[in-house]
Amino acid sequence: MCELHFGVPMAGAILCTLNIRLDSAMVAFLLRHSEAKIIFVDYQFLHIAQGAFQILSKAGTKLPQLILIQEPEQQAPISSETNFTPTKDLEYDNFLAMGKADFEIRRPKDEWEPISLNYTSGTTSSPKGVVYSHRGAYLNSLATVLSSEMGSMPVYLWTVPMFHCNGWCLAWGMAAQGGTNICLRKVTAKGIFSNIALHTVTHMGGAPTVLNMDVKCSC
Repeated sequence: MCELHFGVPMAGAILCTLNIRLDSAMVAFLLRHSEAKIIFVDYQFLHIAQGAFQILSKAGTKLPQLILIQEPEQQAPISSETNFTPTKDLEYDNFLAMGKADFEIRRPKDEWEPISLNYTSGTTSSPKGVVYSHRGAYLNSLATVLSSEMGSMPVYLWTVPMFHCNGWCLAWGMAAQGGTNICLRKVTAKGIFSNIALHTVTHMGGAPTVLNMDVKCSC
């Protein structure tokens, strides 16, 4: 996800991060509404994407290309009920290997062009789309760095998901400060404290529930 925050805009495309807690029906709705052409799927959530593809196929909607992100030695379960089969050509590392070293970055012609499309949770109705411009993301990235009192070369522990408001724009902000990103596959108190000690973390952010979890564990 952190890499895609840079690769997608550099390709002249718009990043649309999806909440990992959504079900297949909601993912199908968002893929259709956003008109996404490519979807990057972590192996743990492949079954959600498969279900969304089934729904889109029945509705006659053109399916986006799927790029599967796998962990070493992890095999993603492939359902025989879907009408697609991820192959090595569609695995993330092989997809990156297809890139060209002399690729020319496609910079926005106007700073107000969109860089990302985010959706609300949809707890009371269908999700609403919110568009970030390149200008807005740039300003918020620097503002977040300043408000967090980050100096140069910070070490940031991610407990805020990057699908949530693009991680408060800190993926871009950390790059501006030459920082190091420490990412967790699963947020637990043990994982937080272990990584703080292991990587000498200087900054982290989290929802009140995450901070309460840490307090209870430390006590």
